[in-house]
Amino acid sequence: MDKGVAVIRKELIAWATNITDVQKDISMVTGVSQSQISKILSGNFKTVSPNVKKICEYANIQIYSNDRVQLSQELKEALMDLWDGSKESEKALVKTLKNMKSLIAHCYDRV
Repeated sequence: MDKGVAVIRKELIAWATNITDVQKDISMVTGVSQSQISKILSGNFKTVSPNVKKICEYANIQIYSNDRVQLSQELKEALMDLWDGSKESEKALVKTLKNMKSLIAHCYDRV
C-alpha cells in the first residue's frame, strides 16, 4: 500500500535539501525531464506517478508501507470471471495485465 502522497512529498523534499546531485544528472539516470524533476523535488505533485516513482527509486525512498496490499473482492471476482482455471489462461492473463501496466501508468502520469 502506498505510504501516501503527503508522506512521500515530505520525504522527497527532505532528501532534495540534502543532496549534491545536479538535476541534469538525475534526469540522465532516471529518464525524467529536468522540469519534472524540479516540480517533484519541490513537492509540486498530486499523485505518485511513474515519474515520482522513478525519482523515489533514485533517492532510495520507499513508496510502499510495510503493510501487505490486499486485493479487493471486486478485483478478485473480475479475475476469476476471466480465468478458466487453466495454466495457459493464467499465463495469458498475467501477460495481458503486465502489458496494461504502461497504459494504466500513462493515465496517472500527471505530475
